[in-house]
Amino acid sequence: MLLSRVARTTASLEKAVSASKGAALLKLVFSTRIQTPTRSYWLGDGTRYIGRAPETDSQGAIWLGDDPCASRTHATVTVRGDDVMVRDEGSRHGTWLNGLRIQEERLHDGDLLRTGDSIFVFRQNVDRDHVLRQSPDGMVLESPAMHRVLALADVIARGEDPILLLGETGTGKEILCRYIHSQSGRGGPLVSVNCATLTSELADSSLFGHRQGAYTGASRAHEGFFAAAGKGTLFLDELGELSLPVQAKLLRALSERVVTPVGSTSAKPYQARIIAATNRDVDTEERAGTFRPDLLARLDSFRLTLPPLRERRDDVLLLLFPYLPRHSRLSGRLAEALLLHSWPHNIRDVQKLGRFLQSHCCEEALLDAFHVEPVLRLPPPSAQTPGRGAWSSTTGPLHERSDAGPEPPISRTALESLLRKHAGVVARVAAEVLRSPRQVRRWMDHYKLERSACLPK
Repeated sequence: MLLSRVARTTASLEKAVSASKGAALLKLVFSTRIQTPTRSYWLGDGTRYIGRAPETDSQGAIWLGDDPCASRTHATVTVRGDDVMVRDEGSRHGTWLNGLRIQEERLHDGDLLRTGDSIFVFRQNVDRDHVLRQSPDGMVLESPAMHRVLALADVIARGEDPILLLGETGTGKEILCRYIHSQSGRGGPLVSVNCATLTSELADSSLFGHRQGAYTGASRAHEGFFAAAGKGTLFLDELGELSLPVQAKLLRALSERVVTPVGSTSAKPYQARIIAATNRDVDTEERAGTFRPDLLARLDSFRLTLPPLRERRDDVLLLLFPYLPRHSRLSGRLAEALLLHSWPHNIRDVQKLGRFLQSHCCEEALLDAFHVEPVLRLPPPSAQTPGRGAWSSTTGPLHERSDAGPEPPISRTALESLLRKHAGVVARVAAEVLRSPRQVRRWMDHYKLERSACLPK
């Protein structure tokens, strides 16, 4: 829908963006045969069947013909108004919701659904126009949350008022700033400043410039970042790291739209637009007295908050795929574990993992959990953050690894049950618990378990 360009606050813009009720969809984010799927299945009232070859002749069935782990009729998704229910239809390998095996559960926005080795993200109230939009260069844009952020950015890009970008470290605030600048039509450059490096002693000179001889060592004049940005954009990154004295100096420049170089008595106007970013909670910092409320009010004409990667499951694998070695692919269990991971440093964590896989796993055709263990500790599926579901295991739970002692993170009974379940095949047990076969053998040695004793009778 078209957004009014006279809207002056982020709240009014967000209300405009979300004014129309969207639709629900299942988005395929991983398949064992398709490494970069872009398939979306819109859900309307009624029941849709999911399977390798659903026996029920249902128009609009979600076919998983390329998934060898999917049953012919694996599951159904039923929509009744705002309620969306998923039900396992007696599948061989089960239906999994947020890492837990379920029989029937209600779906909520952001849920991760696995049928066989095909993994979907469920989304509710999605704007169809946003889904059809092409991702700008340098950005991954599949999640509805990022679509909404970009829709707001498009509206405010050509304005003059400051913009405040918020979000955890590694969520892409600098990339969003570059996008806003590119859409702004401004005639000057984008100048970026790391505010964490601006001490009280250097702030005036760095930001506002200085005249030659203004202080000892000032052998030549320096124009400062405000002037260097010209008619373009000045990006103040890591804004929350500024000391209160520096915040006061910045406030005066923003309020009066002029800067005074060190050693000069005359103020000079600047024309750059200001975009500031921080990973801190500025509202909390304001209440604590570590961030000036008048500076926040000055910068807060428009506020855009980038969602963390754990709320953008649609984007996780798309960010990782470009790093994968040429002939490598992910196992279904590894893909699910990565999608359920919390990614505390967001995109930076994905990039770190990708660079490791490029350099250490270039000869591996199938990447599993033990390949990522050196850089990423993934708990087994049953130790993931609990989701909704009625899954219970006869093998007992696995626990996150501990260095407190030599005791394995799995009980003897659980290990025996897993070995019987998989006919003594250690590799299959390792895949289920997201550990290497070598690690499983060490557990067997600890309990003095022989593979032959665990074979089904």
